[in-house]
Amino acid sequence: MLFKIKKGEKETKSGFKVLLGDEILVRVTDLPKNQEVKIHTRRIDDKNQLWYSYATFISNHEGNIDLGKSEAISGTYKGTDPVGLFWSMEPVSDKTALPENLTTIQTEDPEKIFLYFDIEIDGEIVAFKNMETVKMLPEVKCEHITVEGLVASFYYPSGKDNLPTVIVVSGSEGGIATPDIVAGLLASKGYAALALAYFEMPGLPEILEEIPLDYIEKAINWILNHKVVNKEKIAMMGTSKGAELTLLTASTFPQIKAALATSPSCAVFQSLNPDPSASPKSSWMYRGKPLPFVPFIYTDDFLKQFSSGYPKHLEFLPLYQASLKDEEAVEKAVIRVENIHGPILLISSDDDRVWPSKKMSEMIVGRLKEHEFPFKYQHLSYDGAGHMAARPGYMPWPTPFYVKGGSPQRNGQVQVDIWKAVLKFFDELFK
Repeated sequence: MLFKIKKGEKETKSGFKVLLGDEILVRVTDLPKNQEVKIHTRRIDDKNQLWYSYATFISNHEGNIDLGKSEAISGTYKGTDPVGLFWSMEPVSDKTALPENLTTIQTEDPEKIFLYFDIEIDGEIVAFKNMETVKMLPEVKCEHITVEGLVASFYYPSGKDNLPTVIVVSGSEGGIATPDIVAGLLASKGYAALALAYFEMPGLPEILEEIPLDYIEKAINWILNHKVVNKEKIAMMGTSKGAELTLLTASTFPQIKAALATSPSCAVFQSLNPDPSASPKSSWMYRGKPLPFVPFIYTDDFLKQFSSGYPKHLEFLPLYQASLKDEEAVEKAVIRVENIHGPILLISSDDDRVWPSKKMSEMIVGRLKEHEFPFKYQHLSYDGAGHMAARPGYMPWPTPFYVKGGSPQRNGQVQVDIWKAVLKFFDELFK
């Protein structure tokens, strides 16, 4: 979608809306030719944190700047990058550090995401315009589910039925915030989607430990009984531990006809108990029995870092690399992906610093080949990127306490490509 800003345009309230994740092409027009121009971008997140980026360009011979074609000569990023102003945003702790001439940000609905653009020439703001990114279209309905112990939100386009449906789960962050965003966006694209929490919510386990697949089975059965759902077109998607859960669920329950796993694992790993000294337990169980798991092999260095109170640069990758060397445990805990009843899309990266998702994706592919898997499967791997999620791009996401890998630039660019790959996978599968 083209977001055009004209010199002289001064819009205090946003009339421009774009669905989160949709491609945004930013263009500034009617500028003096061959003139140095600064573009400032800001947003306030749902925690009232201000984010800021800027870049300096030289307008072309027509007096335009096109972020997809124009080179940033300085700023929070350099070079030609259509999403540079988005991924290079950084949190601002002191608003006095911002240029004094920027426009005042209006108080907006905290449930919405607004982006604010100021165009500066020779120290003067010559144009400003706001953009609202929406999490779902107005025609999408949402049902909050609390029956049978489920904690979920069901999104679907109003007035439609016989809908392909996607179950969306979180990773180790737990809760339902990210699945809610993804499910709302999928419903805006014509699917039904169930954002399903499975821990760290009221009424659910506090930690990701021995989560019962029976709970996921309840969610599947709930979907099968919904009037708008096509019972033969149910898929599941997740990232990281959510990808582990997705592949495990799809290999256990034949009702799942497709699996999309981003930064996945090839086996069930030990639970993520915040106390490393606790007795090792499986992440998952079914019908009262814990599933076989790969135990962690802790190093002294990791335990020292971990015990220091979630340090900024804690890296989980060596922990999982060491654990994967226990071939006997891996074989016992392997996810039998050959039992999945439909297509599979794996997405990984080679600078994943959480766990070796590329290597484990390749192990999954090897297993599928070995068992002559009858359905289509694909592995997309992105060089230079870190631990990724199949959520929409364009927005900077707060860095967690652990190292994810990749650079902000590469991760921002890849995030856009991943969301396109997600939509392509479901479109080819269901439409």
